[in-house]
Amino acid sequence: MHDLAVTYHFQSPWENHHLAASLRLMLKPEHAFLSDLSREQIEPWRCVVGSEVLGTDMKKHFSILTTFLAATKCPLSSSDVDLQRTGSAGAAWLDIEPENRVLACQMMLKCADIGHLAADCKTHKRWTYQLEEEFFQQGDKEKALGLSVSPLMDRAHKGGVTRSQVGFFNIVGLPLFKAMADVFEDSAPLYEGALANFQAWEAAAAEDALQRTGSTAIKSDAGSQA
Repeated sequence: MHDLAVTYHFQSPWENHHLAASLRLMLKPEHAFLSDLSREQIEPWRCVVGSEVLGTDMKKHFSILTTFLAATKCPLSSSDVDLQRTGSAGAAWLDIEPENRVLACQMMLKCADIGHLAADCKTHKRWTYQLEEEFFQQGDKEKALGLSVSPLMDRAHKGGVTRSQVGFFNIVGLPLFKAMADVFEDSAPLYEGALANFQAWEAAAAEDALQRTGSTAIKSDAGSQA
């Protein structure tokens, strides 16, 4: 068991660690940029920041998204519906009910957390391949410890996270960015950028499938001739 998991009782260990480390850093005099504020002023800020960071735990993703969609009365986008822009007018920040503003902040940070999905294609792919290598390194350590390798983390199965991109965009990325674009019109470019990258991965996946089908057919034909 990892020390962080034990410390935080298996509840969002990395997110809790990042919060704790950040707050400890802010307690140092050279980083205490909130020192002029009273405890009464700092406490609401701390609660909002804590909720935002903990909300980036992917285990909470669908719960947060569903709650946001219900609070803003937006339809859930999925691969089964048209993912093009709806053209909705959007809503100003002041139109968001006060009790839903922390939820909106969670959504904003979640978009930032996977923001490379909406970056230009070159930048997005660079981050994706870096993530894939990070996954493979974890898989290498799991193998060295005699553990079963986590999904997408086995270096022996090339393609890893890059082959999962279409599904990740469909299930996580596009619905998240579209929900924000439907409520905050100015965030529409994020959704459009993510949609462009999704379409690029979709085309690459189709081409890869075609090549693999052709390769299988050639092998089958060669076998029958033998």
